[in-house]
Amino acid sequence: MTIELQESFPSPELQRSTTPRYDLNHDELGYLTAKFLQEKHDQIPRVGDYACIRVHGSSEYANLGRTVEGIVFTQDLNENPEDMQVEFAPYEDKSWFFVVVDKKQKQPVGNLRVIENGPNGFMALNELVGLPHANDSLLDATFTVDGFFKDYKINPVTTWEVSTIATLPENRRSAHDNNLSLVPLTTEEKAAEATKQHITSGLLYRALYAGAVANGIEHFVAIIDIDAYGKLRNLGIPFYKIFDMLPKEYIDNNTRFQPSVANVSDFGTEMRGYADWKINEAKARLVQMGLSGDAHEAAKNAADRGVQRAMGKRALIEELLTGPKLDHMFAQEHKIS
Repeated sequence: MTIELQESFPSPELQRSTTPRYDLNHDELGYLTAKFLQEKHDQIPRVGDYACIRVHGSSEYANLGRTVEGIVFTQDLNENPEDMQVEFAPYEDKSWFFVVVDKKQKQPVGNLRVIENGPNGFMALNELVGLPHANDSLLDATFTVDGFFKDYKINPVTTWEVSTIATLPENRRSAHDNNLSLVPLTTEEKAAEATKQHITSGLLYRALYAGAVANGIEHFVAIIDIDAYGKLRNLGIPFYKIFDMLPKEYIDNNTRFQPSVANVSDFGTEMRGYADWKINEAKARLVQMGLSGDAHEAAKNAADRGVQRAMGKRALIEELLTGPKLDHMFAQEHKIS
């Protein structure tokens, strides 16, 4: 696969620039994406329109992920790129970016950033210092980083902070649809729509879990948008409140984020268990409808669709955990060499 760089793309100012930027324009993003696809053509999956790449914070290509963060944070959180440069500066050299790129459009469409343990610690935990615990029985009434690692018996060396999961609006899954459609559909239009809505987020979640397992990561810490936190729990993804802390509120943009921790070894058991519980719940509702002589046919059909949705969610969860289809879209092995 040969990717030609378009002459109109502004290559001179981007040549090997590793200065963190959160505000590349469309042409700059296109140039940098095409440059990566050309340089790494032997690694890029040939199947499908999307690929997930992993780059270190010191790479020029990390600005693809940073700019996705910049776009999403500007639109959703009223952040600006200049503030983001300052806030993330202490953690850039400990950041890894998992970037989903649209190979046809030569543009990034989603980004996951994880932060490794380093001299400046974890951004999320540092933001919690001094905040009160919700659990009054704890001797230490306010949050400290050392207290957190001690009480949870967590080794920071085998911990990743899930710092950002950012997907451009046109590539987000519907809030009402947690099914990942990775099988061929009847028309090209339906397949394209399924890809746009599902593949990006699926690749990012798969990158997080598979990357952690492959690299000996045992725990995640994060401060998660309260709506996103609910969506994660709706997939059985076992992020739980740190010390039962209340959501952290940001007055400037009227948002709430939940301090969270997860044990990577719990993912398989908890996610599959949650999915099976939802299937059994849906089947019980269907049986109840069948036993009720007063149930309308529409209600029975709705209960049947509920079973199908629950089974679709089970298939999605299995894909996120094992990746038989998603893993073909990764440019590198999950193990960081």
